[in-house]
Amino acid sequence: MDLHAAVMELTDRVSVLEERTVSGVPDMTIAERFDVHHVRADAMGKNILDKIDKRTKELNQKIDLRTKQLDEKIYTLNIDMMDGFDRVNQDIAKVSHRLDQQGTRIDNLELSMARRFEALDKDMAELKGRFDGLEGRLGGLEGGFGELKSMLISLGAKAPES
Repeated sequence: MDLHAAVMELTDRVSVLEERTVSGVPDMTIAERFDVHHVRADAMGKNILDKIDKRTKELNQKIDLRTKQLDEKIYTLNIDMMDGFDRVNQDIAKVSHRLDQQGTRIDNLELSMARRFEALDKDMAELKGRFDGLEGRLGGLEGGFGELKSMLISLGAKAPES
């Protein structure tokens, strides 16, 4: 049994020696050391996740704020654009009204000109009738001058030489 006791004593001494040299921390087993490393890694991971969550929250707040600002800007632009369209529509309505007025004025001018041309045609017809009457009267005068000339010749008058 001395051998067995010696083996047990050596095993205990190796265990103690391993605890002190392999783990790097005196009086701590390798399992305890792994547990410490896992706890530290978990704490570090939690810190990293907390920082990521904090940064994500900040970015989400900034994005929400910027989105709200952009929505307000878009709303304002839409209102301005609609006001602009309303002004353009009003201007188009004014131009259309003015064109309608000009169209009415042109129609009235055409009607007035047609009446004037009708009056001119009537006056021209009347003048033509008067000229026809004058031509008849001139024809009568020519006949009278011819008779007068005959009478003067019969009385012995001579025609002037030209």
